[in-house]
Amino acid sequence: MNDTFRVVAIISTFNEEDIISQVIGHLVRNGIEVYLIDNHSTDETVREASQWLGRGLINIEKFPENLRQNHESYNFYDWTGILHRKEELAREISADWFIHHDADEIREGPWPGLTLKEAIHWVDTLGYNCIDFRIFNFPPVDDGFKRGEDPRSYFTFYEECPEYDRIQIKCWKSGLAPISLIPSGGHRILFEGMCVFPIKFILCHYPIRGQKHGRKKVFEERKKRFLNIERSKGWHVQYEHFKDESYCFLRNPSDLHPFNLNKARLELMLSDKIISYLEFREKKANDELYYLQSCVKELERNAEQLQHRIGVLERNSEELEHHLKNIQNSLSWRITAPLRAIYDWLQRLKGNSI
Repeated sequence: MNDTFRVVAIISTFNEEDIISQVIGHLVRNGIEVYLIDNHSTDETVREASQWLGRGLINIEKFPENLRQNHESYNFYDWTGILHRKEELAREISADWFIHHDADEIREGPWPGLTLKEAIHWVDTLGYNCIDFRIFNFPPVDDGFKRGEDPRSYFTFYEECPEYDRIQIKCWKSGLAPISLIPSGGHRILFEGMCVFPIKFILCHYPIRGQKHGRKKVFEERKKRFLNIERSKGWHVQYEHFKDESYCFLRNPSDLHPFNLNKARLELMLSDKIISYLEFREKKANDELYYLQSCVKELERNAEQLQHRIGVLERNSEELEHHLKNIQNSLSWRITAPLRAIYDWLQRLKGNSI
């Protein structure tokens, strides 16, 4: 791979001190550079991220810029503004590919032995210009996760993501056409001429890391800060089912699925198109089998009808043969009786003449 091939992940953060360093570190170790937009975190997110400056982290930008703590926008989460800033950065930064990345996720390629950068480069060489991700949500099963721990080794049980989160086209080739994140609320990139790679990559999502973390993040740092205009668009629905702080964020492992990265990769390499094709072939074969079974049943019914008709014909043939014999006997009697009478008459004439 050409060393000049460059992939940049653009991440926005707000109070993710317990996980941000692990997220950035994973990207850097996979050859991905990071640009961080911090939404004026009140914890040590910036401090944790700063250790990667000059080591894969390009910059930490405050958004909105120069925001004072007493500013009226300080207590609001302007997701539209953040997405707009990400669109600007994708035009300003010189890179081959970009990733619209969140602060609480780990991304992997579908092939073992390749870094995420190498996997993206391989997709690039095949002529595709964007990548979809298969999302695995990892809820907490206890309250023991600590800052600095690797979420991949701590959280080992996942659940399927909701329907609205299934499409995760958030990695794209730069410089092709103007891109847009806002219409989808950041769920997918949009640009003219999209050509999505048929095999999904892996996205491990760790939005809630424990009971205490869940209460703080959902009820203090997220739900109270969402803008009503964004809610009216159907955004931020991921927290709607959390009604009050009595909600239990901890899950029973028996209700979840154990995660195996190699197994996940194997399933992803059997792409949706291949599975759909096999399902189509199976359905077609079943339809053909049903049609052939229907033909066999129809032939069996026709054979029964033919057998019945043969029996009727045989009976009719016997009756006709018997009737023919009667006719023959009748005709024979009608012919021989007059001849016999003539013969007898001639004999009597002959005897009288003598």
